[in-house]
Amino acid sequence: MYYAIMRSVFINREKEIASLRRGTEKEKFSLISVIGRRRIGKTALVRKALPDALYFYVFYGDDKMLKESFISALFECGIHISPFSSWKEIFERIMDSEAVVVIDEFQRFHRINPSVPSILQGVIDEKKDASRAKIILLGSSIGMMEKMFSYSGALYGRRNLSLYLGPLAFYHARRFFNLPPEESLKIYGVIGGTPGYLEQASDVDSAESLAKSIFSRESPLWEEPINAIRSELGESTVYFSILKALAEGRNSFSEMAAYVSIKPNTLDYYLENLEKNLAVIRKTFPFGTTSKRKRARYEISDNFFGFWFTFVYPFISDIEAGNPSKPLEHFRKNYNTYMGRVFEGAAREYFSSEFSVYRWWHRDAEVDMVLEKDGKLTLAEVKWTAVRNASPLCGKLREINEKYFDGGADVLIVAKKAGAGGSDCRIIELKDMF
Repeated sequence: MYYAIMRSVFINREKEIASLRRGTEKEKFSLISVIGRRRIGKTALVRKALPDALYFYVFYGDDKMLKESFISALFECGIHISPFSSWKEIFERIMDSEAVVVIDEFQRFHRINPSVPSILQGVIDEKKDASRAKIILLGSSIGMMEKMFSYSGALYGRRNLSLYLGPLAFYHARRFFNLPPEESLKIYGVIGGTPGYLEQASDVDSAESLAKSIFSRESPLWEEPINAIRSELGESTVYFSILKALAEGRNSFSEMAAYVSIKPNTLDYYLENLEKNLAVIRKTFPFGTTSKRKRARYEISDNFFGFWFTFVYPFISDIEAGNPSKPLEHFRKNYNTYMGRVFEGAAREYFSSEFSVYRWWHRDAEVDMVLEKDGKLTLAEVKWTAVRNASPLCGKLREINEKYFDGGADVLIVAKKAGAGGSDCRIIELKDMF
């Protein structure tokens, strides 16, 4: 479940707000983590749920400056402590209080003072039984934060509640746009579901106008993926090559290894970082098979990254030179094709509220969605087109059903629009879902 803010109105955040409030209302110590990529809205969520909490931001500075800033913030909230206190003494004073303390971008201590998580661990172990304090740790470096709470991490076993925040599903993100579902989904295909990006697109009236604005050096979003990758994963250009390969449809491990020209074990490392630490790709396996690398397919899971590596990255030189005509021409020719993947993702999200949703492929045969509920299967084809006659698509699914699923599955067509040509199987249109 994911969240956002839209002009001071929270979207789809009731469960997370309730969880945070319950976690801080208990009359005992709690350590809570809120983890998610930058611009996903972690700070806004905590401020909405806990407006009276003491909030501290870990800025990039030296250790002495951070301690002085933290001590000053504590003093303003009535927690008095010597200006020469150590981190151990700071955390001890918090644990002796009943304060709710939020520490934002906690993972930055890994660079500033790597001993801080271990110091916090020691103080928690010493004082947790008698403490009523609540400490909430926010972090945008997903891998680094999770490592602190992993079996080998300093804070393993100390966390009482963990919230992970990801992009908004289209069902919720479309509330940013006062537009019909089709145009809203086209805009969502450009900007994705990250709340910080959605806020910048809430006044656009079309996907093309939004794309035009991004094809400009003046746009705050045009270099956002570059900054996100460098900030969270480092300077390696391999990440850009992998994401470009995926944007071009090279989604098997062997295709990517050949494109990037690196050894398989090394490719594993980069893929894991993109999947787990930046959370912009996903790995899938065909329904009913074992999870072996050679059967896996990878895809860009974040729409904005998908758009950027399809329509911006190949034309960076043109955009740098102030010439948006080439990326705009490429957008106009190819965006409808790109939208097929976006629509399929939105359909998966829609059906996941009632079904377990999978993909399936075998040699030359492929099914966009396999829906499973109570042991019953439905094979679904997803088309970002107006399907005038669905019979050929239904026939294809029925052939796959007979050959690979023993004839035991239903068939379904999910289409942008259904034409007047009739059909011998069920069709669900975009307007029926959203």
